[in-house]
This record gives sequence, structure tokens and C-alpha cells, in this order.
Amino acid sequence: MLARKKTALLTSTVVALTLSLTGVSSAYGATGYATSEVAAATSVGVRAAGDEAALDPRLASSTDLELLLLIMTGRGVLADAHPELIAELGITVSTQTEADGMAAIAAQFLAASPAFSATRAPAIRSTDPAVRDQGISGFMTDFMAYVMSHCRPSCTV
Repeated sequence: MLARKKTALLTSTVVALTLSLTGVSSAYGATGYATSEVAAATSVGVRAAGDEAALDPRLASSTDLELLLLIMTGRGVLADAHPELIAELGITVSTQTEADGMAAIAAQFLAASPAFSATRAPAIRSTDPAVRDQGISGFMTDFMAYVMSHCRPSCTV
């Protein structure tokens, strides 16, 4: 329970900080993210590798972008298909505008961080809550480092 609250707080903080650093506005959210960014993230969004038995079946076949949108914003395909994951993971649901802005930034992160697919993604997809929490915490650390080094004055959203 404590790990879930920590994850929810960390995720909310990361989304708010990222959106403020990148200058994503409600005007941007109205247009959504670009098809080219989605295509790039989908090509980077490699399916989870490794021991399929240790993966949560709800997350096992998701792309990396779908997984990031779930844990960062509580929105997207995974949230729609498995709304119970929002409470289970302690996710704070973002507004659609915030989710649209974060989708573009998440796509950029995935393009710049190909190791995510082999390291953090399998842990986040794990059936073991402790492993999943470590994967999410590790991702948040990696993501904030990415935002601080690549999104000043703003990401290209």
C-alpha cells in the first residue's frame, strides 16, 4: 500500500513537472500528438521480452508507449481496457489535455531510451508487485533525467 501511494505521488509529480518544463498547454492538448510521434513510439514500443509467465497478462502484449501512458497519466488503451489497473497501481488520472502532452514526451523518451524495452518495461509488466514498483521507480528516475537534459527550454511538442 505504501509503495502504491509513493508511486502515485511520484507519477503525479513527474507529470506536473514535465508539463511545466516542456510548456505543454491546453492549446496543444486540443490538437493531440502528432501521428509521426505515435509511429516512432510504436516502432520503438517493442513488446515485452523474457519470461511470459512472470508478466501480467493485462500488460504483456502492450507496447512501451501504451505502458507509459498508463503509468504516467492513467489514460490510453490499457486504462480503457483494464480500468482496475488505475486503482491497483495507485495511478492519478490526468486530464486528457495532460495525457495528450505527455504522450508526445513519452514517445520522445522512448526514441531516446531504447534500453527501456529491455530493462524497465519487463519489470513494470511483472506480476510481482515489488518488482513492478522497482520498475516504475527506476523509470521515473530515468524519465526525469531525460526531461531535465532534453526538455529545456522545452521538448519538441
